[in-house]
Amino acid sequence: MNTRLRHIILVAAALLATVAAVTAATSSAHNDLTPQRQKARYYYLEGLRRQMDDEPAAAYEYYRRAAAIDPSYTEAASAYGTPRRRIRHFAEPPGTCPFPRADAPFRRQISG
Repeated sequence: MNTRLRHIILVAAALLATVAAVTAATSSAHNDLTPQRQKARYYYLEGLRRQMDDEPAAAYEYYRRAAAIDPSYTEAASAYGTPRRRIRHFAEPPGTCPFPRADAPFRRQISG
């Protein structure tokens, strides 16, 4: 067997071993989830699906449920907090933003 073929086989074997190790680590990490985190993960993933289906109100509600069930679930808390921050920011009257120079372009964009 020539050396080039042997190198290809070794690289392929190394890649397969890496994929197997990552798969085993990932599956054991998902099995270690608490029932609370599993339920929050379900709501978070459902929120993602709704967001992809262009249903932002439904997605927001699923993110809210996920964050309420498990406040330590970072992805769900972030997905829930981002639209809340946008809504709160644009509901503020002009001139009350702590960063007026950063606020001005957004106000111009949404006002006209």
